[in-house]
Amino acid sequence: MEQVDRLEKLQIERDRKRLIIHAAASDRLLNSPDKNSFNDAWNFIQNNFNELYSVKENISELRKAILQLAVMGKLVPQAPNDPPASELLKEIEAEKKRLIKEGNIKKQKPLPEIKLEEIPYQIPDNWKWTNLQELFAVVTDGDHQAPPKTNKGIPFLVIGNLNSGNVTFENCRFVPESYYEALDWSRKPKKGDILYTVTGSYGIPIYIDGNQQFCVQRQVAILKSVTFSPIEYLKHYLMSQSAFQYATNIATGIAQKTVPLTGLRKMPVSLPPLPEQHRIVAKVDRLMALCDQLEAQLTKQTEKQTALLNEVIAAI
Repeated sequence: MEQVDRLEKLQIERDRKRLIIHAAASDRLLNSPDKNSFNDAWNFIQNNFNELYSVKENISELRKAILQLAVMGKLVPQAPNDPPASELLKEIEAEKKRLIKEGNIKKQKPLPEIKLEEIPYQIPDNWKWTNLQELFAVVTDGDHQAPPKTNKGIPFLVIGNLNSGNVTFENCRFVPESYYEALDWSRKPKKGDILYTVTGSYGIPIYIDGNQQFCVQRQVAILKSVTFSPIEYLKHYLMSQSAFQYATNIATGIAQKTVPLTGLRKMPVSLPPLPEQHRIVAKVDRLMALCDQLEAQLTKQTEKQTALLNEVIAAI
């Protein structure tokens, strides 16, 4: 039995060292000052891949690193013929002006230029730093008044229905259809919009890909898209370490942190050209699927190791 305990302690110590080494390697990768340093850091991870990713926690960290590299412009190569990101911003601005003219949205107060000290990292020349507000028709939240309750009607979702990173209608509350119809259009999430939790478990983005009608509590921000909003890329950006760190820095409160809407609207976003966004999204999705496979293999391997250990213990 003592020998089994020693083996378990040895395994725990090995895993601890793997976590430490992986954290240092990821830091080198994300903060490399030049291409040579980046390549050195990446080669180290590649050469020690099996060893580093024999620990489940490191696979979670790998996911974070992939997203961060994506939003820094280091995941896919830039193409010189891509139109600059500023062209996409012009398209979005023109669409928002049309919506204002038609009375669909109100004219927004211009946000100040992003200051140099607010830029967390350098981006490629054809990328552009912008604010979250500039990429959506409006960034708002759920109704601030307590809604009337009913046994059936329109689903009213709270953060508990969104914590998994997906919309779930299980065990949700309902509001009368008349209440829902009276809401401003900006408070009616639709397909193509993004929800973003701002209180308690803040910083969770949820892409709406269904057509079911629902409304949300005020602790959930609603990012209302326009035709040219780069939603696929923004889904990944809002899950990045940079976005979460920004949300953490501006969150207020002690017992329960809250990300204020004014601060959320100002969130700096590193915006690539549209063709590069497509390449980034495709690569991120492919790499995340590989992470899923790696995690599944590791779980199966751990189950085998546990079964073997139990057999050893039973035989002693």
